[in-house]
Amino acid sequence: MVLVPAQLLVAVVLCFKHLENMLSHIKAATIDHAQPALEACRKHHETFVKLYPECAKPKLHYLWHSLLSWIDLGVQINCMGAESEHKAPKRVMHFAYKNCYNTAMAYYLRSFLQGLQDPDTFEPTHLTGATKVCNHTIVIQGHPLTIQTYSLTVVTPIRNSAKGNLLRWGDCIGIARFFIMVGLDCHVRFFAVVLQYMPVAGIAETWEEKGSEVCVCTSDICSNVSFVKEGPYLRPHSRDMHG
Repeated sequence: MVLVPAQLLVAVVLCFKHLENMLSHIKAATIDHAQPALEACRKHHETFVKLYPECAKPKLHYLWHSLLSWIDLGVQINCMGAESEHKAPKRVMHFAYKNCYNTAMAYYLRSFLQGLQDPDTFEPTHLTGATKVCNHTIVIQGHPLTIQTYSLTVVTPIRNSAKGNLLRWGDCIGIARFFIMVGLDCHVRFFAVVLQYMPVAGIAETWEEKGSEVCVCTSDICSNVSFVKEGPYLRPHSRDMHG
């Protein structure tokens, strides 16, 4: 917002834009984003090495092979889950000095076994955090929906979402209020209750709060979008919207 209009640090900003573009494709995680991610990786690698010839660490080369594996296998394999789990034993080692390795593994094993007993562990979509149980029936478009539980966070096969996230579905966007699990025709479905925003005519990339809340099926949500909010207006990040 500052450097580009001022034409400052042009090469550095371009390098960072390639990195941002690559990460947006990796975050999407679907196979149609694999080749664009590889192209963005190539551009970032080339600009990075020109800017910092003494700092081309092996992780840049490793990333290239990771993206090639994604294209070859059709499935993105990453270590994000393992890195997240790695935080647990590290926290234990902050206070366990005697036999720290055995203590950390004991904590980790107990957490792992608890996860196996959790019925949500193997569910691709489920509510997380402080879920609230209820039994409230509403009618939407002639279909009775029984709200069973609700929460401020949800896990889906592609991403995690939380209250306050700007969600995109199709050509629509809105701020998440909360998430519900409902019973519909003997099946369980998950919805996001969203405050929808509408585009402002004549002002590019600006959306206005209209005060209408809608229910959006979590399977229809394309992405979480970064944004800047100014009063009743917000401006989504253009790459998140059109990438």
